[in-house]
Amino acid sequence: MCRSYSSRCSYTPMTTRCWLLSALFLAVAPVVIRAQTGTTTVHGVVFDSLHDAPLERATVMLSGTNRMAVTDGRGRFTFDSVSPGTHTYIAYHAAIDSLGLGALSATASANETADVRLAIPSFATLWRAACGAVRAASDSGFVYGRVYDAAAQRPLQAAQVTVSWTDLQIDSAKKVHQKRWSVQTRTDASGAYGVCGVPISTVPEIVANTDSTSSGVLDMPGTGVRVRRRDLYLGSTSGASLGTLAGIVTNEGNSPVANARVLVDNLPEVRTDAKGRFAVHDVPSGSREVQVLSVGMTPATVVADVTPRGTTTVRIEIRKLTTLEAVRVIGSAKERFVIQGFADRKRQGLGHFADSTVISRAPTIAAALTSFPSVTMQRAPRTNSFVLLLPQGVRLCQANLFVDGVRQVSYDILDDLHPDQIAAVEIYRDGSLTPNEFQVAWSSCGAVAVWTKMAFNR
Repeated sequence: MCRSYSSRCSYTPMTTRCWLLSALFLAVAPVVIRAQTGTTTVHGVVFDSLHDAPLERATVMLSGTNRMAVTDGRGRFTFDSVSPGTHTYIAYHAAIDSLGLGALSATASANETADVRLAIPSFATLWRAACGAVRAASDSGFVYGRVYDAAAQRPLQAAQVTVSWTDLQIDSAKKVHQKRWSVQTRTDASGAYGVCGVPISTVPEIVANTDSTSSGVLDMPGTGVRVRRRDLYLGSTSGASLGTLAGIVTNEGNSPVANARVLVDNLPEVRTDAKGRFAVHDVPSGSREVQVLSVGMTPATVVADVTPRGTTTVRIEIRKLTTLEAVRVIGSAKERFVIQGFADRKRQGLGHFADSTVISRAPTIAAALTSFPSVTMQRAPRTNSFVLLLPQGVRLCQANLFVDGVRQVSYDILDDLHPDQIAAVEIYRDGSLTPNEFQVAWSSCGAVAVWTKMAFNR
């Protein structure tokens, strides 16, 4: 397998090693724990060594029986009345499955008492399995997975996988240094790939392709995550390879959300009906990113693996935004992060900024946004739809639009907003100075970031 490794500023190929999943399974091979003869009560714990914490609500099965237990807040479980002899215990949990391990197992002799420990491997163990002996930097992790053909449902050898991210730094002279990193590797005979040295302080993007097929460009959210797994399905954009994506959007109370906007790649948006249902037709097969937006709700993003000439069904939950009280920042950590991020970017002075005291004076949202320097509006003929243009050399380019931190495929969302609903706006006229939060893969244009009062109150 061709495996890539990156440091902060350079990339060197790793030597070919065993496929990562095989190595990970070896890392959690059954451990035999022998106990003395006597009673038959088994105590155990399931532990997440990757995050140095017990694994709560893991399901533990006693192999060969229909008995099961669920771990408590300390990761503990108990089986009583276990017959003497050697038994295998198998643990299942979403955190285990997300790493591609499937399950953890351990074997113990229950002759008197037995203590069983089932543990997700530590980051050091996973890193060695994926990246070899090269020492991991404290601010980096790795991405791995398998690539499949969406039509044949088989692994793809020699598919190209690209992981990219933006590194933005400001030196002591307040000069901005920004670089777009892009690491490429190819899958091995089993469709496996791995990219090491991916920074944990950013949201990387991943895409895979062959000469005739590709996946969508997918975000891999979650800062501070050192191990990320993403399996990718590749499909063609031809008519015979298109599929349908259908589903339902609900809130945290499991009630349907009507009129939510559903966006898939660059296809026209659709809206949910009164029962929260939606269907997007003629979707290119393969792994595609699905965004759901609704006024007053936190945006949600999921990845759907679309099959050719078939219907892929998803269920997406969106949660209500919590409005902050004026002046005092007492909301969730995410809301505090939004406010702090805006304040930090404003202090850096890389763009133009305005808050609600300025925006609310404009008669329309279009008028408010075009009041910024260098911003030009282009309106579609005989409609109210418009886009914003920013200078790019001697030409103009369409600004990348973000609303409440989520990239928008179209500007239609602004049609539903009034200046009184806007808390703040950020404009970055030069793509090279745009913060990494508002960078878009393969685009060098600047960005327009609109924050509604539902995201934060200032």
